[in-house]
Amino acid sequence: MDLDWTQESVAGVTLVRVHLRNERATDRRVRLRSRLDGPVLPPRRHGTPAAGWDRDGVTTVVPADGTAALGYASPAPTATPPVILDDVGPVEDKPGDSTPEAAVRELGDHRPPRAVLGEESENRGNGTDWDQSLLDLPTHMIEGERDTTDGRSARRASLPDEAEALLSPYRTRIRTAEALNAAGVVEAN
Repeated sequence: MDLDWTQESVAGVTLVRVHLRNERATDRRVRLRSRLDGPVLPPRRHGTPAAGWDRDGVTTVVPADGTAALGYASPAPTATPPVILDDVGPVEDKPGDSTPEAAVRELGDHRPPRAVLGEESENRGNGTDWDQSLLDLPTHMIEGERDTTDGRSARRASLPDEAEALLSPYRTRIRTAEALNAAGVVEAN
């Protein structure tokens, strides 16, 4: 297994790039250990460290007659060499990784692609423009007062028709849930 590395320090963070070359005809499992005096900051996807990374380094598989490129950062100063081959061995069949982090990595991004959302979502942005417009309603749009459970009066702003249509299914679900909660299990059957 051949190991090439480069490192550079930028704004107090050391960036390490590693290139592994497997000249064997079989896949090899490799454990790289950082020699920098600080934690490893691995690459992340959707906020979760990439598979195989931990505080001290990475365990990865380099394909037969193939290469692998890896990189990480650390808040520690540079060291020579910044990374070493800690262990090299054959790839062993292991049961699937069943950690929550593995599940998040497998699922990927939770947001739908922008192309699916269409024009409406582009106009709305992240929802803050529409939400802010509700907060900026003028006081003459206040319908009146209604009683609350603690005897105080509460004011309800009338919403634009578009907002009423959007909120109507949620209000129905809330009323149903409140009715079921008040009725109890026996009455709900």
